Amino acid sequence: MLRRQLALNLLAAISTLLGACPKKTSVPRSTTKPARAQVETYTESSSVNAVTPLGGRLWVGTGQGLVVWDLGKLTAKVLTVDDGLPGDDVRTLASDGKTTLWVGTATGVARLRGGRWTQFGDCPLGDSITSMATTRDGETVWVGGPKGLARLQHERWKTLFGRSGVTGLEYLPHKGALWVATRRHGVLRCLGVRCEQFGAELLGGIHVKGLATTNHGVLALMKGAGDDRLAYRHKGRWHRYRVKPSLPLAWASFAKGQLFLASGHEVFRLLPRRTTETPPGPIELAPLTSGAPEFIAQRVKRQLPRRVTVVRQALGSLWIGSQRLGVARFNGDLLQYFRTNDLAEGARRLSLACTSKTRCYFATGSRLFLRDRGSIRRIRYEDDSDAVFQWVGMDSAGGLLTVLRSGTGALEIARRAKGASKLLPLELKPAIFTKRGPLRATFVRVGPRGKLWMGLAIEEPDGVRGAGMAVVDLHTGTVSIHGRGAGLPVTPGALGVTSELTGAAFVGGKVYLGSHSGVIRIDKDHSVRIFTENDGLRSELIQDITAGPGGSVYVATSAGLGVFDGKVWRFSAEEGAPGGMISSVLCTTDGEIFFGSPAGLHRLSRGRLTSFDESDGLLQSGVMSVARDPGGRLWLMHKTGLSIVLPGR
Repeated sequence: MLRRQLALNLLAAISTLLGACPKKTSVPRSTTKPARAQVETYTESSSVNAVTPLGGRLWVGTGQGLVVWDLGKLTAKVLTVDDGLPGDDVRTLASDGKTTLWVGTATGVARLRGGRWTQFGDCPLGDSITSMATTRDGETVWVGGPKGLARLQHERWKTLFGRSGVTGLEYLPHKGALWVATRRHGVLRCLGVRCEQFGAELLGGIHVKGLATTNHGVLALMKGAGDDRLAYRHKGRWHRYRVKPSLPLAWASFAKGQLFLASGHEVFRLLPRRTTETPPGPIELAPLTSGAPEFIAQRVKRQLPRRVTVVRQALGSLWIGSQRLGVARFNGDLLQYFRTNDLAEGARRLSLACTSKTRCYFATGSRLFLRDRGSIRRIRYEDDSDAVFQWVGMDSAGGLLTVLRSGTGALEIARRAKGASKLLPLELKPAIFTKRGPLRATFVRVGPRGKLWMGLAIEEPDGVRGAGMAVVDLHTGTVSIHGRGAGLPVTPGALGVTSELTGAAFVGGKVYLGSHSGVIRIDKDHSVRIFTENDGLRSELIQDITAGPGGSVYVATSAGLGVFDGKVWRFSAEEGAPGGMISSVLCTTDGEIFFGSPAGLHRLSRGRLTSFDESDGLLQSGVMSVARDPGGRLWLMHKTGLSIVLPGR
């Protein structure tokens, strides 16, 4: 009900809006849900590769370190090479649950015991480690990967086999048996250094995708030529099953006395079938061997995140790690996420620069990241580990541009030429620096004639104080400062702009600046006019501003969406209506307006308003900032992460 009311309020907030980009259109007729939207969501900059319990805490291996979760306090600590790891790219984990943790990284294996790390080099598998298991006392560890299986015992490595890649390891402490899933040799059961092989005759195949150990046996996911199948070892005998309808199987796991089977982002709970009259459920495990235990399947209502990377029973629950959403505790019906919110930490405003269809850099006002084919990694500035990235964009030659705050508090510009590999600083004359406090770029826009415009603010202990703006000639590095009384370098003939600025729009040789005191227009003759509520603005608190075709200017304000046609401002009929806060706005060349609000992402096209929120797959309904890539996808910054949306028509 609340979500519907917010949507209705938003509709009312633009109901009298004229001059829709690129030309005047009729008022919006109705609010509709999109027929279809492709959505990807991210909260973490690194994939979860492994999960294990130790000492009542959850240890999570990621590509950027080892995350230790205190589940009672809901706090996390990240361990890296500085804390004793052999490498930050943690591939796999294993523990005895009490005193010993084993960590496999891309650069070596290490053991944590008694608060001390011990590293073990010369692993026979090199950096090809994907799975790990250890004994009850933590003295022996096995590692597996594409190059086979190896064991470390008494600080000595021994290769058990290297002819087939290992796809999974399960150790049963009460039997002292190690179960091994392989790519070309079926399932192995190892006692010490002796391994018994179960091949195609018993399993129906030799390519095992993964294993799950239960109270009564071992379940193997078999990769078939046409479809995936199951093999279940029960009371010392293997039984085979075909899944109807045919589904690609992702993983299986056993937790809290229940067996779970997943296909894509759907999960099924497998229960013993007591009578033949009981329906099999949405999927059927059809036995292929006589005397096989029968199961019924129940679809779990909660869908899991896409691209699940690891599933593990730990601390009495089933834990599910994903490529971009952190790790979640799954109780069969509900998911509780545990995230470090790496992407959104310190986020203020999203900016985007794409060098190809699959490679996009984005800055959050705090950090810089690269998204390449769905994987996200953080980019650091080589010369300054304390650098805060305020903005990223492209220059006219196809090079990458960034605005960052250095460790000294100054604002700097770094550029990476097209085809180059490093960001190099641009010499600014004069430097954008003040002793009054660290500077923040409240907005950055590339303007006409190769100039970069940015709003300036000083971060003070009790908040942020607007300090005007800087205009940088990217060809010469010359800086013009427009502001007064902030201890910034003085530029002769500068405009006295001291309000906190939020954006710039370049229309017909004029510059429109959004601010917290209205809209500031700078004409060609450098004369300045300020539009306030006396001139038709519903609110002088401008959140964002952008140019639309036909010479129009759109503003996102605390009282709704407005447009200026060069003569008058047009706004909603209901000033300050609930849900009227607009956080950001952009206008496309094909006549669509996209804007974000606490209620979601909204599209105004041909007089029709379409809204997207959590029910459409967004990470959150609240949208802080919106950007658009060359492929037409909308990038949304939330308080806890990122959503990338390809809206349906």
